[in-house]
This record gives sequence, C-alpha cells and structure tokens, in this order.
Amino acid sequence: MSKTKLTFRLAADNDARLLWRWRNEPSGLKNYFSPKPVPWAVHQAWFLRKQRDPRTRIFVVSAGTTPVGQVRVDVGDHRIGEMHIVLDKAARGRGWGGEAIAAVATRVVRAGLADALVARIKPDNVASVVAFLKAGFLLKKLKKVKGVICYELERKRP
Repeated sequence: MSKTKLTFRLAADNDARLLWRWRNEPSGLKNYFSPKPVPWAVHQAWFLRKQRDPRTRIFVVSAGTTPVGQVRVDVGDHRIGEMHIVLDKAARGRGWGGEAIAAVATRVVRAGLADALVARIKPDNVASVVAFLKAGFLLKKLKKVKGVICYELERKRP
C-alpha cells in the first residue's frame, strides 16, 4: 500500500475533460473493450448522462491535491455494481489502483448502492487484475464481452 494518502470525491461536471484525457491516453487504450479514442463531444454526452444517472458513481482519486485517476461504479440488475478504474499514466505502478478500488468498493457497499461488485478485465491487463485481487476481488470466471474473452472478478458484500 502507498504511503501517499489518497482522497476521493464525486466527480463534478468540470471534471469531464480530465476524465476524457485519461480515457484517451494512448498507452491505456488497449485495455478498453472499445479501444479507439473517444471524440470529445461523444465523451461529454456520455459523462453528463452518467453524472445524472442515480445508479452511477464516478469518484476522482487524488494523491495530495493532484488528481491521479477515477473509479466508476455502474449498478445494474440485482444490485450488482460494475467497477471501472483509470489511472493517470504518471500514477501507475505505485499500488494506488488496488487502494482506490478497495476504498470505493467499501463506500459503495456501505452506502447500500450495491450488494456485490464485478470487474471485467482483459487477460493481458495484468496490472488491473492484480489491483482488483489486492482489493479483495476473486476471480469468478472467463466471460466474453463485446467479442473479447475477459476475466470476471467479483467482490461480495462482507
């Protein structure tokens, strides 16, 4: 675990461009199920829709006063939340991913928004698999998402 204290806040409308920049960072594109860069107008519409969706929470993660990533939870049927994480390129490799995932997972479950959480990760995205495992997720099964085989990891309510 890192010695730098991470903080979390709900994303605000003015965070849209920051999240768009993280989403389109070239070295991270290969980890998405839709790996092409997203145009600003498309991202902006998606972001506003997610911000207003009562079943979605987007948290901005900061190290000190510097935003370093985001964790999103989309709660679907049966109160299962699907988690997504994106870290700034400069923030990767510090152990912050697992710490951020664990903190947000705890918040979402304690708030009663979800009873279980899942993550779907491409097998070659080893850093994300490790981060979710460190955050208490367990490998559940292999699954096909958008024509791509991925790991599905799950963390149930304690």
